[in-house]
Amino acid sequence: MTVPAVQWVVGDVEGLPFRDGVFRHAVSNLGVIYSPAPQLVLREIWRVLAPGGRLAFSAHVAHGFGMRAAALVNAHMGVPAVVPEGVRQWADPSALQALWPGEVRTRSIVVHEEHASVEAFWDFSVRERRHVRQVVRMLAPDGVEAFRREFLDLASRYTGPDGFRVAHEYLVVIVDK
Repeated sequence: MTVPAVQWVVGDVEGLPFRDGVFRHAVSNLGVIYSPAPQLVLREIWRVLAPGGRLAFSAHVAHGFGMRAAALVNAHMGVPAVVPEGVRQWADPSALQALWPGEVRTRSIVVHEEHASVEAFWDFSVRERRHVRQVVRMLAPDGVEAFRREFLDLASRYTGPDGFRVAHEYLVVIVDK
């Protein structure tokens, strides 16, 4: 089987550099949800989708670990801890249906992240999550310890009964044109 070459294009999701109706599929994994202008993003994606095309994207659920961890990170970086309303809107199936001219299908999924211990989860997060690493680098040692305690306290609320398992809940959204 021959796989076609991938061409990477840098562009602005609020003004996509493509002709109308050129794509059969559009996918975003926790990407477009951070746009400050969701209606504009939706209009652009809809514009470049061909008739019969499909958009699939994922969003953090409003009450989940990802959204709350982002608010905690923001608070320690000196940014308001409030999750932007636009990000919340992407995770609300009824709000999404109001934005799209097509039928919106949603499904919640949970992905479990397992670690040997709470400390292993912290070490992994500092090493592999850029936003956590940024907070650690900018804080004084006592601030890092306070952030660490809050982060692990938050994570422990989403931990399963069999060891340290953080449950990340996402909303998967599919819209057909």
